[in-house]
Amino acid sequence: MRALILAGGYATRLRPLSCTRPKALFPVAGKPMLEWLLDGLSAQGVEAAILAVNYLEDRIKLRFGSRHGDMRIKYSKEPHPLGTAGPIRYARALLEGHGPFLVMNGDIMNELSVADMLEFHMGRGAAATIALHEVEDASRFGAVELGDGMRIRRFVEKPKPGQEPSRLINAGMYILEPEILDMIPDGRKVSLEREIFPRLAEEGRLFGYRYGGLWLDIGKFDDYIRANRVYLERVSGNPKRYRLRALAPPAGVTVEPPAFISDEAKVGAGARVGPYSSISEGSVLAERAQVRGSILFEGVEVGEGAIIEDSIIGEGCRIGKGARIGPGCVLGDMVQVRDGLTVSNRAVVCHFKEIEADVAGPINVF
Repeated sequence: MRALILAGGYATRLRPLSCTRPKALFPVAGKPMLEWLLDGLSAQGVEAAILAVNYLEDRIKLRFGSRHGDMRIKYSKEPHPLGTAGPIRYARALLEGHGPFLVMNGDIMNELSVADMLEFHMGRGAAATIALHEVEDASRFGAVELGDGMRIRRFVEKPKPGQEPSRLINAGMYILEPEILDMIPDGRKVSLEREIFPRLAEEGRLFGYRYGGLWLDIGKFDDYIRANRVYLERVSGNPKRYRLRALAPPAGVTVEPPAFISDEAKVGAGARVGPYSSISEGSVLAERAQVRGSILFEGVEVGEGAIIEDSIIGEGCRIGKGARIGPGCVLGDMVQVRDGLTVSNRAVVCHFKEIEADVAGPINVF
């Protein structure tokens, strides 16, 4: 089986961090979120993953190359954004001739059993099968109305609370028959959810597969922080399964689990990391620095006695001595915060900015 992963979006709600890298390369518990997806597919024997790329695609190609374990990686670059169905049509030459194929949104962290979903799909004689996930508030996403045998009758986009036909939502994972490729118009932006699926539902050939496992939709900063926390808990509970580096703290450093510190990071005496913190490679924490509930991208320097709390710090940032960041702040790449300053209360700072005075959010600093 082949899998097409949609990884070409701009991730505008994650700016400024997504201004300088594709969302697929955002680190989650020590490695890029796309790598987690590829790990899962490779372990299940998927023969090839096709990455539908566009925005900053060279960085994805450089990171993943042509293989991941035993799985081949191929790339399909859209000439311009083509929606959620257009990239499927555009990758036609890589998908045809291999039977039904899997399509996944690249920003959905999951542990889907491909074999189970494929068995369900084949047993129903479906043209398309959508993984459905139950949520507390379907009004945020759009709900699905089901008929007998898990046949999908219709979709209700962002229904008012209390008027949802179910709490089952489109989980962003599909198994499609090759005939679907002929239903997608060529050369224009096409919505799978608004143009293709409703037609299949009317024809009675669209089914829903209940998926009750891990499901994290990373669309906003709060979602991203939550995903990091969830994966840190899972890694700490079973590091061999997730193949991450050892989480043993450096000498003289206090680590409150769950936490991840790259082997290529340096942490000074008296520093404290965690809980729920992830320190990427090349980062340096000086003596007595503290990082709690935060994600540090590559090459961050944290000065002596500085404190970072419940925040996301972009690549190459410099945090001065005694500075304090958080809670809820986001610093784009290469931001510099001078000694002793405070950036607080969900402030978002654009990349390359130098902070020369205290910043109290909520505010965007350009």
